[in-house]
Amino acid sequence: MVKSVVTFMQPESILRNVNIIFNGDQRNILIHCESNQLKQVLINLIKNAIEAMPDGGNVSVSLANEHGQVSIIIKDEGKGMPKETLEKFWLVEVIYIKLMELDESSHSDKNVQ
Repeated sequence: MVKSVVTFMQPESILRNVNIIFNGDQRNILIHCESNQLKQVLINLIKNAIEAMPDGGNVSVSLANEHGQVSIIIKDEGKGMPKETLEKFWLVEVIYIKLMELDESSHSDKNVQ
């Protein structure tokens, strides 16, 4: 699936003078997930990586399976995000984690009753 998303994004990358390099584990990797959602996430990340390099460059998409843990890593050669933007992402992540913890605790209370 990851390789098919890379192939799907090739025409856009060519138009923007970006080379997408795929480094994937050659074995079949089974991921239990909602495949359409994962595809959309990958498309968004690769598109963002392409757009981060208005003068062209390389995007690396790596897929690995080590000790039962699957890693998908997308890297670009863009200039990066300003520190303020990264701090906002961190804050959103912390809030999301706290909400998930609250949600999980509310479910566990219902199961106990």
